[in-house]
Amino acid sequence: MSYDMNDAMADAYYESLYKEFYETHGPEIAGEAIAGFQHERLQSYFVAHPRLVEPALHQIAMARGLLSEGYSDAALVFAASAVEIGLKQALFKPVVYGLVHSEPAADIIAELSLGHAAIDRFKDLLLDILAGYLRKDLRTYVHAGAAKTLWEEIKESQDHRNAILHRGERRPPAAAEVALRSASAVAETLFPALARALGLHSHGGVHLCNKSACKGQP
Repeated sequence: MSYDMNDAMADAYYESLYKEFYETHGPEIAGEAIAGFQHERLQSYFVAHPRLVEPALHQIAMARGLLSEGYSDAALVFAASAVEIGLKQALFKPVVYGLVHSEPAADIIAELSLGHAAIDRFKDLLLDILAGYLRKDLRTYVHAGAAKTLWEEIKESQDHRNAILHRGERRPPAAAEVALRSASAVAETLFPALARALGLHSHGGVHLCNKSACKGQP
């Protein structure tokens, strides 16, 4: 599938949403935005949405099952989807919400954050804030067993996913394995680390909780 007028119209629409957002909230994300970031608001977002990471984990489980059955291209698609869901919904959106106190605006910015050049400035702010909690910069972070940074792997997996879906191309099983490891790093390593940094714990690896009475219990 090639880039057509509908794609161009969609890009223009999202660009207009971003510009409208930036004009409205610009002062909040400039200058002292990081200093003014509210830890409590970020924590409260996770408590109010305790199963944020569940969709990403579901996609990872699907990818692992497909890869084990030999359907590596399908596994890559699901793994790339898990990465995007994990980054946008479980990491970026809560941080944006903590900055602008607007869930609709957080949806827009999180949606644009992985693939839109106009949002690079804001993406850097999100990554800086995450680095403060994770003690890891996602722009340079290399997870266990990887040969490239996580960010490079994510971009590469997006390209592979697009080649499969839009051009009917094939990719070697190793590409699916890389995409799956990247998805695991986001949803099964970085997300739990962020939750712990916020004083939260999980039940079953999925449901976040801030009740001290059950902390550490299964």
